[in-house]
Amino acid sequence: MRKQITSHENAVVGGPFSQAIETDNLVLISGQIGMNKEGVLESGIEEQTRMAFINALNICKEANVDLHNAIKVTVLVSDLNNMPIVNNIYKEYFKEPYPTRMGYEVSRLPKDSLIEMDFIIQK
Repeated sequence: MRKQITSHENAVVGGPFSQAIETDNLVLISGQIGMNKEGVLESGIEEQTRMAFINALNICKEANVDLHNAIKVTVLVSDLNNMPIVNNIYKEYFKEPYPTRMGYEVSRLPKDSLIEMDFIIQK
């Protein structure tokens, strides 16, 4: 199996992990939070969700894949009450048939972000 690291200069990595790993038929994107390329966390759940998607889109561009080909998304939020906002933005990026998805409320996320999402995308 081929394994290649993919990254984009505008997506931030804050730890000992790869932004994305490409295999023969998949791109696995590590958890993206709402942090811009300057390392500043956006202010609210809407802004952070949009920034997390922008980071994922930038990585997809580097990997030559389309986010619409996502087959699995994991969404971590600090407050499940924010899921209606997240879902509205999510529907801007995905249309039916939607990727499979898991969503969790967690006690804390990196940099005290409000959301983190990871993606598995089929080539």
